[in-house]
Amino acid sequence: MTTSFSFLKRFAAFSAAVFFSILVLQAQDQPPAADKPPVPRLGPVPDMSSWTVQYQYKQADPFPKSTNPVNEAINEKMRKANPRLDTVQAVKSSDNRKKILHYADGSETVQWLVGDFVVHNMRESHLITVVKSKDRGINFTEDFDDLDWIDKAEYKGRQDYQGASCYVYKFSDPSGGDETAYISVKTNLPQAIDTPQAVITYSYTSSSVPIDVPPDVIQQIKTYKESLVRKVY
Repeated sequence: MTTSFSFLKRFAAFSAAVFFSILVLQAQDQPPAADKPPVPRLGPVPDMSSWTVQYQYKQADPFPKSTNPVNEAINEKMRKANPRLDTVQAVKSSDNRKKILHYADGSETVQWLVGDFVVHNMRESHLITVVKSKDRGINFTEDFDDLDWIDKAEYKGRQDYQGASCYVYKFSDPSGGDETAYISVKTNLPQAIDTPQAVITYSYTSSSVPIDVPPDVIQQIKTYKESLVRKVY
């Protein structure tokens, strides 16, 4: 009986050692934790912050200025129909956010996010539109609503970008080429986006000045709310 019990003890100890060795070997075969796709999460940009988005185009303007009046008239129409973004300046505090979209032709669009409402002061026409953020099918409440394609499936690993360790995501579009996003490991904020058309870079600063929503924007939202009430009744 004693011999059988000792044998069982030795066998159990041997089995445990083998099992532990297998676990160690399996762990060694796994990629480091840093190379596993992280749960994609962009931002949010901290409250009382501002950021700038800069566009650097890879090709010359397809509709340049022309000395020929006829060609220039055509090119001007095309430039207005297909404006090139130059920079985007954004600032946010509490539930309010302001974005100014500067275009290469000198025009701009001002976008206000006040609570659940988005107010656009459109370029050149100065047409002001008001919508609820969810009505447009785009989550305007997100700081980076144009990067909603980022997902685990697009994760390609880590890479340094301009001295910052970044998660790299790549989206392949057969009709439009590859788009690569570099997301800071430290902040979860975009560092750069490389597209077939341009390299888009992001810079961030803190802001101690809260956003003052202009009276005309507040009035536009009030008018819009009143129109919704009239539609109900």
